[in-house]
Amino acid sequence: HYALQPPPAGTPGALYRPHICHRLDRPTSGLLLCAKTRHALLGVSSAFRDREVHKQYRAVVCGIVEGDEGEVDSPIMRRESRTRWRVLRRGRSLRLGGGHLTELALFPLTGRTHQLRRHCAEVLGAPIVGDSKYGGGDAGSGLYLSAVELRLAHPDRPPGAPPLHVAVEAPAKFGRLLAHEQQRWERLAEPDGDGVVAEC
Repeated sequence: HYALQPPPAGTPGALYRPHICHRLDRPTSGLLLCAKTRHALLGVSSAFRDREVHKQYRAVVCGIVEGDEGEVDSPIMRRESRTRWRVLRRGRSLRLGGGHLTELALFPLTGRTHQLRRHCAEVLGAPIVGDSKYGGGDAGSGLYLSAVELRLAHPDRPPGAPPLHVAVEAPAKFGRLLAHEQQRWERLAEPDGDGVVAEC
């Protein structure tokens, strides 16, 4: 919903329409950064290429992620692939993740195809909810992975100026799923089951 309107007439280097500067996997929701001028397009594209963009994603994954934070360093197609992660919330479920769900903040340090999805499933052992390709359980409303934050040097600001920072909330369906599954667990699980949500 950010202003995807052409720049004012006469703007130097104006593009005929806003141009997307990077990509998301088709089922991933969230922020996409667009450029309106050639100068901005070159600057932003260069920042992504040179790994100068801070990116944060949110995901709900199936299962228990051991520890509270860490870094995955696991090549994809023989290329360096690194992701930092932090646990935000843990919950229970009667139908997903073998009884456990975990909400993660994910910070990709490289940009390989399906990097976050593969690192969660293949290294953390916790595929993303809705990710049928990598073994995630189906909650009935798509992939639970969303780009929520971007921070980078603005191409039209002088060196040392505050960076461009854009952030949105995680999709409401993330919280709804965790709350719904937790409530069902507390209502229907065996009396000796552990139905407590742990905030991290």
